[in-house]
Amino acid sequence: MGTRKYVQTRGFFQVLPLFLSLSGLVYTVRAQALTASLTGTVQDQSKAVVPGGDIVLTHQGTGTVRRTVTNANGFFSIVGIPAGVYDLSIEVPGFAKWVRTGITLYAGDKVNVPDITLSVAAAQQQVEVVAAGAAVIPVDTGEKAQVITDRQIQNLAVLGRSADELLKILPGVVYTNPDDAGAPAGFTVQFNRGIGNYNVAGTRNTQVANISDGANVIDPGCNCGSAVTPNMDMLQEVKVQTSNFAAENALGPVVFNAVSKSGTSDFHGEAYIYARNSVFNSRDWRNNFFNTRKPEDSFYFPGFNIGGPLTKGGKKLFFFAGFELQRQNHDLGVRPAVVPTEAMRKGDFTDAAYLGSLNGYDANLVPKNDAEGNNNWSGKPIPAVMLQGGRINPNAIDKGGQVLLNLMPLPNQDPLKSNGYNYTSNIINPEHRHQELARVDWDISEKTKVYTRFNHEFQASPYPFTLWWYNSNDVPWPGQVKGEDNTWSSSTSLVNVIDPTTTNEVVFAATYWGMPHQIRDPQAVSRKALGYPYRGLYKQNTTDVVPNSTDWGGGVADFIQPGGLDDPTIFGNKLLLSARDNYSKVVRTHTMKFGFFFEYVTNDEPTTGQDNGQLEVTNWGGNSTGNAYADLLLGRVGEYAETTKNIVGYYRKREWSGFAQDSWKATRRLTLEYGARFQHQGWMYEKDGLLFGFDPKLYDPNSPITAYTGLVSPHLGSNVPKSISKTPALLVSPRLGFAFDLTGKGRTVIRGGGGVFKYHDRNGDVFGVIGNPPLRQTTTICCGVELGDIEKIDPKTQIQKSSLSVLEVNSDKVPTTYSWSFTLSQRLPGETVLETSYVGNSSSHQMACTNCGANNLNAVPEGAMFGFPQGSNPDAYRPYKNYSSILIRSRSQSQNYHSLQVTAARQTGRINYSGAYTFSKTLGIGGDSFNVPVDRFDTRRRSYSLLPYDRTHSVSVAYNIMLPGITLPAGMLQNVVAKGIINGWQVSGISQWQSGAPLTNFQFSGTLADGSQLSPTLVNGTPDTAARPLLTCDPRTGLADNQYANPGCFLAPLPGRNGVYILPYMKNPAFQNHDVSLFKNWQLTEHRKVQFRFSMYNFLNQHLPFFSGGDPGLAMNFVDGKPDEKTMKNFGRPSLRRGRRLMQFALKFYF
Repeated sequence: MGTRKYVQTRGFFQVLPLFLSLSGLVYTVRAQALTASLTGTVQDQSKAVVPGGDIVLTHQGTGTVRRTVTNANGFFSIVGIPAGVYDLSIEVPGFAKWVRTGITLYAGDKVNVPDITLSVAAAQQQVEVVAAGAAVIPVDTGEKAQVITDRQIQNLAVLGRSADELLKILPGVVYTNPDDAGAPAGFTVQFNRGIGNYNVAGTRNTQVANISDGANVIDPGCNCGSAVTPNMDMLQEVKVQTSNFAAENALGPVVFNAVSKSGTSDFHGEAYIYARNSVFNSRDWRNNFFNTRKPEDSFYFPGFNIGGPLTKGGKKLFFFAGFELQRQNHDLGVRPAVVPTEAMRKGDFTDAAYLGSLNGYDANLVPKNDAEGNNNWSGKPIPAVMLQGGRINPNAIDKGGQVLLNLMPLPNQDPLKSNGYNYTSNIINPEHRHQELARVDWDISEKTKVYTRFNHEFQASPYPFTLWWYNSNDVPWPGQVKGEDNTWSSSTSLVNVIDPTTTNEVVFAATYWGMPHQIRDPQAVSRKALGYPYRGLYKQNTTDVVPNSTDWGGGVADFIQPGGLDDPTIFGNKLLLSARDNYSKVVRTHTMKFGFFFEYVTNDEPTTGQDNGQLEVTNWGGNSTGNAYADLLLGRVGEYAETTKNIVGYYRKREWSGFAQDSWKATRRLTLEYGARFQHQGWMYEKDGLLFGFDPKLYDPNSPITAYTGLVSPHLGSNVPKSISKTPALLVSPRLGFAFDLTGKGRTVIRGGGGVFKYHDRNGDVFGVIGNPPLRQTTTICCGVELGDIEKIDPKTQIQKSSLSVLEVNSDKVPTTYSWSFTLSQRLPGETVLETSYVGNSSSHQMACTNCGANNLNAVPEGAMFGFPQGSNPDAYRPYKNYSSILIRSRSQSQNYHSLQVTAARQTGRINYSGAYTFSKTLGIGGDSFNVPVDRFDTRRRSYSLLPYDRTHSVSVAYNIMLPGITLPAGMLQNVVAKGIINGWQVSGISQWQSGAPLTNFQFSGTLADGSQLSPTLVNGTPDTAARPLLTCDPRTGLADNQYANPGCFLAPLPGRNGVYILPYMKNPAFQNHDVSLFKNWQLTEHRKVQFRFSMYNFLNQHLPFFSGGDPGLAMNFVDGKPDEKTMKNFGRPSLRRGRRLMQFALKFYF
């Protein structure tokens, strides 16, 4: 057992001392390129190389200098260069000085300077080349990467405050997580949003690494979210690496790398406020559909930042600091439900017409006693004295059931006017935050530089509904769970130039997450305070929280929270520490790098089992009146489950790795990159040995079920490591790339390569593994339970076969992605760069879902239950008969991605634009670590298909246009006011088009051709193979307007003859969105400017159709083997739409 441990700090200055100590003592960071490198070959007019040239690289903003000399091959290489704009000068005795200004370098860039040709010196002669500011085509690397520049960050208005929204303008990116409330990307700023909402280059969203100034800032539990918001006004650039990048990068297969702004030798900064208010927004389509008012949401983001010198004279020491307050009153959207009326809570269910108008099937009938006919085939009698004519005798009302009914809200809608729902919530949720960032750059000498960055954020997040997710019929939970999340991240980089050909770079960082959750109003859900008279099954459980109630979508309101909210409370305590050192050496035209990397991750959090108990309120339980709410009022439920007390897991992970690579300038036009990483990648373990595995060799069928044979754990004294599987001693990940400059001038370049990336599962994949018996027990009582009887039951007399969730024992499989790309880059007239690429990858040993089927080691064999030779209990047919399901968290899934990606971009002058088109296919088994069904018995043939994040076509266009100024004619009033009104206008926008996702999540039910009930067991002889429909035609044909699947093509399967496992590629509705912004700039002085922004998101106010969870358009009900009338009317037609026009205003002052 553990106790809650977390640090909760609310103020920047409370953690500043910790930042200072960490910057100096805790030297840790993710090994990802923070800096750039610059190379070139110096020659004279006869094309002979020029050795011994003095190379000086000067940062335009700070004046800091890096020096080197050309070697015997005329080659030079400068590494460890911070992102920024630089001037390059070259001096050789007897030659004119050569200068190039305005060279822009981004983090991770490898830039070669072409055409360095020295001319013979004349008196005071200097050759100066001014960079045009256009995008540079890489000629020294084969990697596939995209940079979101400072110009784009400043001029492309996004809805929220995070630069990850700009991922949508890149090729190969799919946004997959719009919620049912219709909230677009960036609608709110939250830790749990961000890059986890995107799939990049066909990979899982958990495979995108999130790096901020060298620090790993991702939530290690889910590999999602970010401890550091890449704030649009505190950010200098973002680089997204998607394929075959060099061995010096420890992360992959996709990396999101953000770099914050830095100070310069002059003071600069801005003050601003962004504002959104529902007064200016359009009305959501669902406000009309559910007959609710327009939400009154609002968002205000005031902030400021400033940078400049810390010492007199503006040299050596520079700083940047930013602060932003984020006041968010978030519209959670219209959420409908069916709740009991005031009369029902008193036992009156006589209004048959009202009940019949309600949505769902569990609570829309008049309840009946035994004589009137009901579903009471196994429970205690329901005589007329208890219930008659839909009216319950007050003496028969159960006190506990009435308490639970009264916790639900009262109706606020007419179901006849609100599509069968008598309650809708439209909550405005306060989700307030603040963010502080500070960076210091110290130019100790020309050979030694130090860069330090610290970020702190705090977020208060109430959860009116279920914590972390929404069910389709959720109602607000009276206890009001609140999270108070606190994060900080620190990184320090030290670059030391040992000699002109040798550089060493050390980078250190630490990231912390504190995520406590508490019940704000414990009395509102307290058994004692509410008078709920019953205890649970396990008397040692100390929770006072009332049980959850749900029917999982049958029409009864869900009133549910994860267990463990009060003892111990739900929390997350996470720390990421790491260290790296990169050593660079230039030999002739080789730039060689060697380095090491270490990482240590901790993640402490409890299990969330239902120690308070969970009721399934439904009319199928065998003791029902036919109305689930009447059942609950009588103290009758279909099922009850409860776990023993939750326990805290203290998870740990370590990794060591090194690399060696060479960037060889083989010729003036050809660059080859080759290298490899060597990794010892430790698995996640629990420090007290609480993880579990299953070893079939140790299973004994003759032992009692409480012996748990086959189950292994260090906690039980088993001879297995704490991670259950031994860590592979050494993993090798080779990388190869090339770049060939066809013209030698950087105008036409062929690039490409391939690489192997090995990486960790998300830590959350092992969290549930500590919840196994005998450490933690779960008892389920079915089917038909009386509330008053629950506490009378001794769990020891209810010994049940356990369902296990365990790890593979001694697995040596490591998640691996093989990525490759081939790119042709061409500079076109007008400074437009066109790139055409083939980008692909193949991933293996991906973690399988816990409940998706393929990983059930104890599945009932197909056909085993035909005729029920050993009865109807599936456990009698399982290979390991002492258990129910045995879910192995195995690395058994694979996927692949192939794409054509075309981009065109111009980032100079008054007109800037970028366009991206992707034609792609993403195939695999499972495709995600959760909620994707996979067949156990013939995985490849039945489950290898298009993945949920496949999108055939994707197009994005981003633009920023500085409208030309107007010179007023002579005689017209030419004053400041007139010029201020007419000049300084700017237009920008982003448009997207995207194909629909695969449409596969249909629900099939009803009766077969012989009238028997459709079930997997009846069709396949096992409950572990899904019953699939037969097809009589292509369901993509014969479609009506707003229909995406033809129900007439489906028939119910037959006993012994299952239907189609992989359906034809039907697609969800396509997606499109168009944002546009108008800026007005008033240039006060050369460095001071006022800017006003007016932005419209979804400015066309499009209401796009979509299939929601539980949508009737996804449900197919068979009657005698054929789709019924309701199915023929609704199937394949989305019932809801989402999207509304949002407006945002901003006022900014630059100095």
